[in-house]
Amino acid sequence: MNICQRNGGDVMTEPIKDKSVVKNIMKSLEGENQRNAIMFGLGIYCGFRISDILNLKVKDVRRKWNLKIKQQKTGKMINIPLNRELKKLIDEYTEEMKDAAKNLQFERAAELRDMINDLKEK
Repeated sequence: MNICQRNGGDVMTEPIKDKSVVKNIMKSLEGENQRNAIMFGLGIYCGFRISDILNLKVKDVRRKWNLKIKQQKTGKMINIPLNRELKKLIDEYTEEMKDAAKNLQFERAAELRDMINDLKEK
């Protein structure tokens, strides 16, 4: 169990252990917001920390089967393979973006967290 700060108070969070819940959240996110589905997928399927997801650039992910990033927390270089579904989402999302784009427009981690919590409760 993790404890995080939210709205001035401590909030207990627990990992999602049920694979069907993960699939349902991913499916719901894909239908509502492709960007958030990608953020969720990178965290769940690739094990990326939110700090690493928020720093990704278009050139880091476009048309790649393996993502090579330097972890912000540890400073280590890691090479993570993408699953087919996540790669397809990323390629569709970045298709019209320029490689020089600063980031993937992943600015609001709290928005994604709130959406996931709402979907878990359904």
